[in-house]
Amino acid sequence: MIPPMRKWMLAVGGLVVGLGIAEGVCRLTVAYPAMSTLWAGGSTWRVRGLIADPDVEFSFEPGYSDRMSVPGDYDIAFSISPQGLRDDRTYAPEHPGTTRILLVGDSFVFGVGVELQDTLGRQLERDLNEDGAHGRPVEVVAVGVPGYGLDAYATLIERWVPRLHPDLIVVALFTGNDLMNYDVKRRDPRQVIEGTFVSRSKAWSWNLRKYSALASALLKRWNPYPAEAPETAASRDPESMLPTMLPWIERIAAPARSGGPPVSVLVIHGRETVLSWRDEHQPQAVRDQQARFLKRMNETLDEFTRRGASVFNPQEAWVSAPPPPTRYFLKIDAHLSAEGDGLMAGYLATQLRQHLGAALAGAPERTSQPPR
Repeated sequence: MIPPMRKWMLAVGGLVVGLGIAEGVCRLTVAYPAMSTLWAGGSTWRVRGLIADPDVEFSFEPGYSDRMSVPGDYDIAFSISPQGLRDDRTYAPEHPGTTRILLVGDSFVFGVGVELQDTLGRQLERDLNEDGAHGRPVEVVAVGVPGYGLDAYATLIERWVPRLHPDLIVVALFTGNDLMNYDVKRRDPRQVIEGTFVSRSKAWSWNLRKYSALASALLKRWNPYPAEAPETAASRDPESMLPTMLPWIERIAAPARSGGPPVSVLVIHGRETVLSWRDEHQPQAVRDQQARFLKRMNETLDEFTRRGASVFNPQEAWVSAPPPPTRYFLKIDAHLSAEGDGLMAGYLATQLRQHLGAALAGAPERTSQPPR
């Protein structure tokens, strides 16, 4: 007869061996890649070096340095300045004799996949300083963090305008995930864990899933934290998204309406949108989908215009750019390449000279709206 203690030891040992075998099987099948996405995305760099920020959920840790990498696409070192920006400069509040532009955005402003000198902000700065037409040097302060949206842009403007006293504000509005319903964030808030941001539906099991493919497989679809708010019509119906954006649009445009620096919006179009414009053989269903999307986007842009912001939509620049259009985007990642950033910087520099020349010369004033 087997003693009770030995029975327990055999049972525990059997359980451990069984779990070990199951773990090995999972690591050889589809479960392990699912777990590894906690650390790295398949088609874009997984952002690291973040800290919790009570105003905008998360921001970069000052002084952090690392590499952003997607195999087969890019592997680039980057550093975060003491001010929390991807920059190699520190900016004082006063900037006598220099026109300062505050460029606000997400990963497109941060410059995912490109060197610092090739980012949108640095190329815009070079373009505006090339001809010296306005008699004042221009510096561009890029304030961008991957994962930000309209709500974060409003907060960034309110944070940085008193600190840096810019003469112009430019918001780079990505027509993809910036045009979203903010109920999504409220239903599944994100938090920073070990320098990366994670939705709450994954955060509770982070350590288990980080080390165990079996745990990742078992917990992938189970979440003990239900949505904080029920799904609404706005969550399902794209036409209902605009009302959720209006408070943020109001705050973004506020400086232009209160005598502060002029506010401009540069529309950043995604790769699929640009390719659809350049391909005359798109199926009708795709064309119809794009038409609905552009209608929704233009309704959003009209709200910025009504609040005194200038809107620069580079659709024509994309259509007329030298082929092939894929050269303007990274090979795997959907972000702009150095050449794509250069195209947008050149377009924006031209628009700013034409419509906001007085502000570039150091005398901000309300100007006429550019055509869209």
